[in-house]
Amino acid sequence: MRILILGASSSGLYTALKLAQREVKVLLCEKESSFEGRRLILTSYFLEHFPLRPKVLYEVKGYRFVAAKTEGIFYLKKPDVVLDRKDLLFELLKECEKYRISILWGWKFERMDSQRALFLTPQGPKEIEADYIVDAMGVKSPLRKALDPAPNLVFLKQAQIIWPSSFKDGLSTIWLRPDLTPYFLWLFQDSPKTGIFGVIGENKEQAEKALFQLAQEEGFELCGRTEEGWVSLFQSKFLPKHRNVFFIGDSAGHVKSTTVGGVVSGLRGTKALVESIQSGRDYFKNLLPLRRELMIHHLLRELLNTFNEDDYRQLITALKDSSYLGRLCRDTLFPDLFFSLVKSPIPSFKLFVHLLPWLMKKGIWKLLLKR
Repeated sequence: MRILILGASSSGLYTALKLAQREVKVLLCEKESSFEGRRLILTSYFLEHFPLRPKVLYEVKGYRFVAAKTEGIFYLKKPDVVLDRKDLLFELLKECEKYRISILWGWKFERMDSQRALFLTPQGPKEIEADYIVDAMGVKSPLRKALDPAPNLVFLKQAQIIWPSSFKDGLSTIWLRPDLTPYFLWLFQDSPKTGIFGVIGENKEQAEKALFQLAQEEGFELCGRTEEGWVSLFQSKFLPKHRNVFFIGDSAGHVKSTTVGGVVSGLRGTKALVESIQSGRDYFKNLLPLRRELMIHHLLRELLNTFNEDDYRQLITALKDSSYLGRLCRDTLFPDLFFSLVKSPIPSFKLFVHLLPWLMKKGIWKLLLKR
């Protein structure tokens, strides 16, 4: 059996590594010749569940949420870590080299012809035949673009700034500004003296306008790198297997719709795929725990997209005297919500009773019935 992997993303490299460890023959093709960097925040789940140790640039001890001049600070049970995407990819590449995995750099995928993949390479057109093809090309994947439903894309833009002296060390700030974007803006530290100020928008124009307006309001001083790109959010109707092609990572939309984070979700999807290839079990069935997790985030995002600034203010006010939010992990939201109800039934019930009238007013019941 021969597996062809398209794209040296974190999901693509991790798939190659896990399959090679199980003595499956793999070949990876990547259209670029180098990696692009981008600052990331990952939860403690990453360090606990994946045997990878890229350089940790900084730790996030908690989050400060701001809306309509109201703020709430929520300290995490376990700190998040700040990494650079390039460091993570080099760490994966180093592990792949131990297993002598073949990687063809500068091979641009063109199209499929039955079980053959056609490429444009530095040496001219080439083709490769494989039993299975794994699409890890991300949002630019021509294979994914050709399938329904169309990818649900949002735009990310972030810039490095001088860390403001008035902001607490190790505490990230999240601005909830529906007047600027239905998503959010953020600031987290990547060194003692610098931070990463960013935004998610529905498109590039909205993201850039929101970023520069809030930077002006806060008096932030831009000092270095700027990073941007499209992100593909989870879609429940998209099935991540088409004929002999498996989709993983951003190509599959394995991205949390609330926080727009996809590294850990992508790696979890990779584990499900490798197990499917090895055991012959249906890929979709192996993905069910991850899809359930992503569906919770999807439903929350649909609700949050109806919020105005006063809604966010009420939510922060309701939550800020509770440690509830700090106990939840973004990568295990579904089980964490369940176990919070079991372990702390009285505080959870009180919070639910407090929020219920407001949630009903927001039409949460209509959203749940629709789903």
